[in-house]
Amino acid sequence: MAHHKKIGIRGASPRRKKKHKKSRRNIDRQGSIMSTKAEFMSPDTDVTKFRIAVIESLSDGESKTGTNLYEGELKPLTLKDESLTASLHVVNDITNFKRAIDEIADSLGGDELVTLHIEAHGAGENGIRLASGDNLGWKDFMDECRKLNDKISGLLVVTLSMCYSFPILGSIDPTQRAPFKAILLTNRDVTVDEVERGFTAFYNSYKNPLDVFKATGVIRDEVNKGDEKSSPFHLMVADHIFDLFTNPDRDPDGFAHIVNDNFCRLKAQYPEYTRERTEKEIRAMMNDLAKNGRDYFLFYDRVKGKELMELTEQNKRKNQWV
Repeated sequence: MAHHKKIGIRGASPRRKKKHKKSRRNIDRQGSIMSTKAEFMSPDTDVTKFRIAVIESLSDGESKTGTNLYEGELKPLTLKDESLTASLHVVNDITNFKRAIDEIADSLGGDELVTLHIEAHGAGENGIRLASGDNLGWKDFMDECRKLNDKISGLLVVTLSMCYSFPILGSIDPTQRAPFKAILLTNRDVTVDEVERGFTAFYNSYKNPLDVFKATGVIRDEVNKGDEKSSPFHLMVADHIFDLFTNPDRDPDGFAHIVNDNFCRLKAQYPEYTRERTEKEIRAMMNDLAKNGRDYFLFYDRVKGKELMELTEQNKRKNQWV
């Protein structure tokens, strides 16, 4: 008997138990990952508008960095450029956060791309700490991002203005649609001064997704400890993330943990299982996903060959990291 479906290879955190989820392809066909009014962008669409949507969730008494960014930087930029719009959504809890995402998705024009900027506190492995004190888990956050990314056919850029947001990478599921095209992360705690200076510089260099590499270079030049490499801000692109997750040899120790966790679980249920068989099956699953799932994850099955996919080539030239 083969037991492939019982092997878990999701994400970069092998010790975390994952529940079986319904096929994202089936969910896409049912339309349930999009808000009720959303229709995805056609690959033939001429994009003429670009929105920066700020979601802020900060407690009373804290510096309202999202409001300051919107009022002091983004609104003035929209007055100079008719193609650029901005919106501010102040939320307190998970329900309001999800409502804000739905409002953004439902209000997008058919020729409009959106960049999602989050001002909140990072909660490490637990996700995003909202003003209410609740944590919006990384998986749930990416489900919300996916609503927007699906509507604009995989071209969502996300910027996270918060402490230590790198753990989000361990919750990405390469069998689903990508939650974003690119994400700007932090690899340490950041100060109010660093995010205010950094994102002021970033958005003065950023208009649309094709500017994301240039703007990331600007924020890294603005915020560092003497050299650009010490900056806490890093850009990751969905193409590179997928390739990392489907390469069993990119992290030998991590892959060994995945094999061991699955072997122990399977051996308890099926005594005939061996470690060698477990590794062989996991490698086969990862290779199959790399071969057959990449276009689906990256929305290339929908928009392949279009001009905005230049992000991919830029990413390759930049070596995936900025």
